[in-house]
Amino acid sequence: MSCLMQNARETLEVRFRSPGSHGVLEKVTLASAAPEKVICKMKVERQHANETGTLHGLRRGLPGVSVDGHITFMSPAETGGERVIMAQIWKEGRTLAFASAGLTNKATGK
Repeated sequence: MSCLMQNARETLEVRFRSPGSHGVLEKVTLASAAPEKVICKMKVERQHANETGTLHGLRRGLPGVSVDGHITFMSPAETGGERVIMAQIWKEGRTLAFASAGLTNKATGK
């Protein structure tokens, strides 16, 4: 395992298992890591779902700090399905970074 991948895995492990994450992210596993891009996998389980059995919208939003945010919801993620999470940093300054993230169905790529 590369040093970058090991560092990313350790960092995510601490963040995902912290009391502030409320256990929502404990099923996330690291798939790959590059200097500006991280890919994780997650199986959507009942603990992640809303009353209709899907992960959709801001049902399980976690607190964070943002200057500006844009979210587009395309379709719900049903329980039992595996999802791929991709996060990428586009620009990083001294005090501010620009990033994007996406959640897709592993089986369909959508």
